[in-house]
Amino acid sequence: NEEAVSQIKRGRRAVERFFESYKDDDSARVSRRLEEFSGDLFSYIDRQMTVLGDARQLEEVELTDLPDNVRTRFVGRTGKYAAYVFPSQSVWNKAFLDRFNADVLAVAPDATGTTMFAQALLDAAGRALRQCSLFVLAAIVVVLLLDFRRATPALLALLSVVVGVIWMLGAMRILGLQYNPINITAVPLTLGIGIDNGVHIVHRFRESGGDIKRALLTSGRAVTVSSLTTMAGFACLLFSTHRGLVSLGQLMLLGVGACLLASLTVLPAALAATGRSLR
Repeated sequence: NEEAVSQIKRGRRAVERFFESYKDDDSARVSRRLEEFSGDLFSYIDRQMTVLGDARQLEEVELTDLPDNVRTRFVGRTGKYAAYVFPSQSVWNKAFLDRFNADVLAVAPDATGTTMFAQALLDAAGRALRQCSLFVLAAIVVVLLLDFRRATPALLALLSVVVGVIWMLGAMRILGLQYNPINITAVPLTLGIGIDNGVHIVHRFRESGGDIKRALLTSGRAVTVSSLTTMAGFACLLFSTHRGLVSLGQLMLLGVGACLLASLTVLPAALAATGRSLR
């Protein structure tokens, strides 16, 4: 038992310090002080035992013996008792939360409480995430079509951010990261931030006459620096004491990083496949 060994070592060091401090002192004085300490110690213990003995309650505690503010929390006006059930895992773990609430409702269909509220909140946030992500994606497509005036370059500019978000969702599954009411904004944010990479690289590719190397040496370098500075900003959230903000920082690092990687690998390969037809 490492804890017991540690306590024994601490006690031994204390005893050694005690003898070291009194080795040159008068033995009669040291003995007298130890006797006084022992007397005070056992006198204190005796008084505490007396207090505990006086406070001992031998009679059975009745419901009427409890204070009103305690009794009314567990007994209703009709005489029914309230039962409190506490989850063994985090309520923001959606899979566990669904199982926990299903088990509770199977026993008490009218049950309510924090876990029911958390489930309703996560369900509402999930619906909002899907709707918001679709709206953001639709708005991005419209802006890209107005900018490029052709469907092919617009879709190529969109390619890196779509692949990046898919990679981010896959990494979340692998790492076991869960959505919560705070980090649920990571997907729309990633779409809005990550689309810049594809737009700049496709524009540079067209301006350079289909020279992918030149596009990567100019705009590719710029989007890399831009993405890294954005990731550095979100990385500061990892030092927060709020778990929701930490999870938001984690997802944004995954999302922006995945979009950058896709824009430097998948997008150049797609542009090379199209050749000079985008000019």
